[in-house]
Amino acid sequence: MPRPDGELSRRSLLLRLPAAALTTAAMTSASAQPPASSLSGSSRAGVPRLPGAVTKPPDWLGAGAPFDVAAYFKAPPDDQNAAPLYLDALFEFGSNVAVCFPEGPPRARREQSVKERTKRYAQIYEMYERDPNAISAREMNAFLATYDEGLAKLERAQQRPRCVFQTGIGVNSLLPHVQDARPAGRVLLWKARRLMEQGNLAGALQQTSRLLRLTRDLRPRAVMITALIALALERMAIKEAFLPLLATRGLKVEHCDALLAMLREHDAKSIDVDSEVLRGEYLVHRSTLRDLVLHQDQLRRDLIAMGIQPGPSLVVSLLTGQGQGKSIAGDRGPEKVPDIDARMAKLTPAELGRQEAMLADYYRRLLGLAGTPYADRLRRVMEPPPESRSADLITRVTMSLVPAMDGIAWSAFVQAGLRNVQGLAAVRRSQIRNGGKMPASLEAATREAGFPKPPVDPYTGGPIRWNVIEGRPVVYCVGADGKDDQGRTEAERPGKGGDVLLRLPEPK
Repeated sequence: MPRPDGELSRRSLLLRLPAAALTTAAMTSASAQPPASSLSGSSRAGVPRLPGAVTKPPDWLGAGAPFDVAAYFKAPPDDQNAAPLYLDALFEFGSNVAVCFPEGPPRARREQSVKERTKRYAQIYEMYERDPNAISAREMNAFLATYDEGLAKLERAQQRPRCVFQTGIGVNSLLPHVQDARPAGRVLLWKARRLMEQGNLAGALQQTSRLLRLTRDLRPRAVMITALIALALERMAIKEAFLPLLATRGLKVEHCDALLAMLREHDAKSIDVDSEVLRGEYLVHRSTLRDLVLHQDQLRRDLIAMGIQPGPSLVVSLLTGQGQGKSIAGDRGPEKVPDIDARMAKLTPAELGRQEAMLADYYRRLLGLAGTPYADRLRRVMEPPPESRSADLITRVTMSLVPAMDGIAWSAFVQAGLRNVQGLAAVRRSQIRNGGKMPASLEAATREAGFPKPPVDPYTGGPIRWNVIEGRPVVYCVGADGKDDQGRTEAERPGKGGDVLLRLPEPK
């Protein structure tokens, strides 16, 4: 199962390239991009736009999609959509979004400037990963000052009420804004850390609030990779902002209230990202299926332009050798089906329609799980499609296009972490208000903080829980296994037994 921090499987990278630049080592690079001359996404002077943006449902979608495609493609009015302002802001943090702007000297100058800044970012990142305290306050202040313009632009983007990035929908579409969102999020967290060190907890909360807003704004029209990057930013916020904040000796009741209000707003304004990802992945895989049947030569050219060199078979390149353990040919390896590309290309319109209908039915079943507790949803989502066991090779190819839904497992895991932060903030608030005395229960602490009841455990639909272990409050969700370990056994990642838990840090 991939981690939600950019270390994604090769299969995910192939199916949703903006490519190897989504790995941790190359998150800020512009590797594996098509020639800039063919990718400029700006349709109007001065208005940046993602390359290959699809703004309305393609005619080939027809009426068989498992969701309302007109609503999916609908974007806010230009003066309400934060996306263009975000693209301008993200250009201060990475050069991947350069392709969204018209070619010419202004773009070239900005590209050169951000590449120089990115070199320093990489140095600071490496130092910070080794030892956050190795960077002096003066050095960090000087570095963060180089992003003042970018941070101001992020703030302006977030003054708009809505955000929809109009992306492409095929395997050959680029997501440069997702790549550059990660360093932007990292800079926001470093800024929050410095403000905490200076005793400005309100300012630190403001920066973290902007990070959460960024994660929400990435999610409309998201696909799996986009969701994983947004989840990675939320995980970083838990570890590097929320827990350190709760450990700060200068923390006051009003800071806890502000943190709780921020997290409740994040909960209320977040869309059902899992359903959104399923919609996006359906479009990707429906498009890929059509390309494998109707446009193989163009698909190969597009992948090569993106820095991917497919093997002799496009099908084999997309579906095998990528760490998923799948075989499209049963006991025979797909290398023993040399004519698979030709067999795909010979599908009749009726046969292609049957494959498309099967893909739609599968996604419709998954979308029908929305709103159910994650413990139940995960069991259903992680099961292989029944059609994948078909005797028909073409059917197995079609269902092999469906990815492992690891992102949904991470979504539950991170959502549980954010709910746990709410519980910890309520407990810390109660301690501050009552002279350090431990609250009688989590229910008492959350009620005192203004909650009608404790936050919801996303796995069960019931309340999150707590325990006091060796004098330290532990807030937890029971996890995907449904077993209550009373906060004593920690699930360090999805798929592992134990509770998803957070311990209240000791004040420093």
